[in-house]
Amino acid sequence: MLELILAALATAVVDLVLTVAVLGFVAVVQWFLDVQAELDDDDVAFTVTRALDTGGYTVYQGIFNQGSDRLGPVRRVDAQRLDPALARAHAREPLVVFA
Repeated sequence: MLELILAALATAVVDLVLTVAVLGFVAVVQWFLDVQAELDDDDVAFTVTRALDTGGYTVYQGIFNQGSDRLGPVRRVDAQRLDPALARAHAREPLVVFA
């Protein structure tokens, strides 16, 4: 699934770009709750992190439709760091799928 999401992100139009000092898990979940009215049964919520040379992170957060292999709403968050809960969620893999 990571490859499909990364391929879709390569051509995606990001709805919103934010810059924050610390990206928190609660903020990630709240964004998903805000867009949930647009979701259907084939949609999954995800985050993809990329560590930057500066020590910060770029986090892509969005909705991926598994039936059509298309992205729904996507936002990019540039963060100086991730809060402990979000860092733990991404400790092993850059992609986290929220069910």
